[in-house]
Order: sequence, then structure tokens, then C-alpha cells
Amino acid sequence: MASFEELKTRTQSETIDTVVKAIEKLEKLATPEAYDLITELTKHKHPDVRKGSIKSLGHSGNPEFLPIIEKGFVDERYDVRRVAAHALGMIQGDDDDVIEALRKGLRNEDQDVKRFCLRALGRFRNPKIIEYIAEGVVQGDSGVKRVAIDVLEKYEEDSAFEVLVRIYYDEDSIVRSNAAEALGRRGDRKVIEHFKKGLKDTSSEVRRRTAEAFIQLDEDTAIDALTSVFDEKAIGPADDAVDALIKTNNPRVHAIIHRRLLKTEGDIQMKIVKGLGDFKIKEAVTDLLGLLETAETQQLRDLTVEALGHIGDPQAVKPLKKIYKLENADKVKTEIALKQLGADTKGGCFIATAVYGNELKPEVVLLRQFRDEVLLQSFFGKLFVKLYYAISPSLADAVEEQEQIKTFIRDKFLNPFVKKIQTILKG
Repeated sequence: MASFEELKTRTQSETIDTVVKAIEKLEKLATPEAYDLITELTKHKHPDVRKGSIKSLGHSGNPEFLPIIEKGFVDERYDVRRVAAHALGMIQGDDDDVIEALRKGLRNEDQDVKRFCLRALGRFRNPKIIEYIAEGVVQGDSGVKRVAIDVLEKYEEDSAFEVLVRIYYDEDSIVRSNAAEALGRRGDRKVIEHFKKGLKDTSSEVRRRTAEAFIQLDEDTAIDALTSVFDEKAIGPADDAVDALIKTNNPRVHAIIHRRLLKTEGDIQMKIVKGLGDFKIKEAVTDLLGLLETAETQQLRDLTVEALGHIGDPQAVKPLKKIYKLENADKVKTEIALKQLGADTKGGCFIATAVYGNELKPEVVLLRQFRDEVLLQSFFGKLFVKLYYAISPSLADAVEEQEQIKTFIRDKFLNPFVKKIQTILKG
């Protein structure tokens, strides 16, 4: 280890790196004369030397160096000012002295100094800090306010809540978003009225974060507020309100969005359709089938097809088959939906489906199995199936509304035939 005199000589070098390294070694000596020299070097003409010496004084943790470090706040170089703020946060000793010094840093015009001082204040637990933060954020930039939010979260006092609410109305949307999350985590119901306003914020991100925080705080009240925003139909807030409602997957929401399915349009209606499908709301099938017929856009029709597939109600099979035959239909999506319903996408037993009611009846399933495993395995069987598909759709349409004819065909022909093929397939 070099002696003090050797290190003192090195601090007089014209090579700045040599001086900085000498300061680091002086710090390790930790003698009064070493710190006296380091203190003198805080006035050096080169900013790197000033930074190194201020940093060393901070590492000491000695409150005697508070006044010297504070002088760094007015240094001409921004990086020296930041190091001074950081060093101040490392000082130990009387909390009040350090807090007061950091308070001065909060009044500094340099926003980085404010941020470092705020972070340093975060290690203390003193209600006075709330007042100082309130002073500091008035002229602070968005970065200062975001750090202030983090520090204020540690305090349960009403005064901290009030400062957070003030920040929640900041002009910067990122700040408002962060404040929404912090206020939600506090769990203070006094924020509810502010959150109701936040659901109509000009920023989509703020609306989204507010909704999430609101739901965490009080889901039922949040659902009521979101429904109100939804019904106002303002472009933006209404869209985000629907998204937030659907994410809750609350049974109340199922009924809310279903009732509004046919009263909405555009993106909101498509979001509702998707939500009804994701929730598998069988009560919505009739309305979705109606929408399938009246949808003005291919996108809405495709979403409705997917929703019906997710819900899995057999009454959707026939309408989906009609859609499947349309030239502009999305064959892949419709086929997937039909498969989810257990329906045959390549062609069904049309007459049997008309007679038994839907494709999922055991008799119809058995007839399809006979077709696939027996008829389609031979040349003449394939010929018969081709002929059957050519004539059966029109015959099925003719008998579908004739109950007497359906009963006659079922009892006299299909039921006996089903019994026979059961034997064939078992064999």
C-alpha cells in the first residue's frame, strides 16, 4: 500500500487517471489527512477528479462531509451534480441532517439531481419526507415523478395518498399510468371517484392501467363504472371498457355484454362476439346466429363463426354449413368451428340429419361412421356416396319441415338400417 505522501504526489499528476486512482487509494487509507486531501480535490479543475473525490466522501458515510458534498449540487457539470446527489444518499448518521441535505437537492434545477435525492430519501421512513416530495415534484419532470411514486408507496399516511392523487392527474400519461397502479396497490377506497374519471382519460394506457387497478380494488364497483363508460359509447374509452370487462370473466359481465351484442357495432361488437365465444355463453347462440346472417363485414362473420364453434351448441351446425358453402367464406375457420361442434365438414348425412334433428345425434354419427369405414373403402361405395350427396340436400330440405314424413322415414327406414349397420360395424 502506497504511503500518504506518495499518493499526495500522484494527485498532482497531469494524468487525470492517475489522480482518480490515487483518490481511490486515499479512501482506503481512511485517515484524517487522507480525507482532508480528498476534500481539497473536490475543487479540482477536472470534473472526473471532482466526481471521484465526492464519491469517496460519500463512501465514508461520515455526516461531517455533508456540507462539502452539497456544494457539488451547484457544480457546472451535470455528471458531478448527479454524483453529489448519489453520494449524499450514502451518508449515515443523524437522519434529520441527511434528510434536510437531500431536501435541498430536491430544489435543484437539475432533474437528475432531484431523482437521485428522491431515491436516497426512499431509504428513510420519516413522514416529513412526504411534504418534501410534494415540494420537489412541482417542478419535477416525468422521471422525478415516477421515482416519487415509488417512494410514496411506502407511506400509509393520508398525505402520501393526496400527493399520489395529485400526480395521478399529471400531464404525462406514463406518470398517470404509474400513479394508477400505485393507488390501486394502496387499496384505499377513497381513490374510487378518481378512478371513475381515469376510465375516461385521454390515454388508452392510463385507461387500461386504471381499469386493472380499479378491478383489483373493488371488482363489482369497477364493473358498474366500466359498464357506464361502455354505454356512453365514446370512441376509445368505450373500447377499453369492453376489454376490461371481458378480462374480468365475471358472470355479471357475461349478461352485460350479451345484452349489448346487437346494440353495438364495429370494433366493440366484434370484441363482444369474441368474448361471448371465449366465455361459451350458450344463451347468446340465437343472437349470434342472427348476427351470422346480417353481418356486414367478413371479419365480423368470421369472429361469429369462431364464437359459435367455441360455444359448441348443436343448433349452430346447419347455419355454419351454409356459411361454409359461400364463396367468400373463410373455409379454415368455418371447418374448425364445425369440428368443434363434432360436425362433418366434408359432407353430412343430409336426410338423416334432417330426420334426427342434428348431426350430433348418435344415429347420425353412426351413419357417418358407416360411410367412412365401409362405403368409402370400395369403388361402388364411393359411387353411391357421390350420388347420395348429389340428391340428398334437396330431399333433406323438402322433408325437414314435414314431421309426418320425418317420422315415417325414421321409423320405417333409418332406424332399421341403423340397427343393421351396428351389427356390421361390430363384426
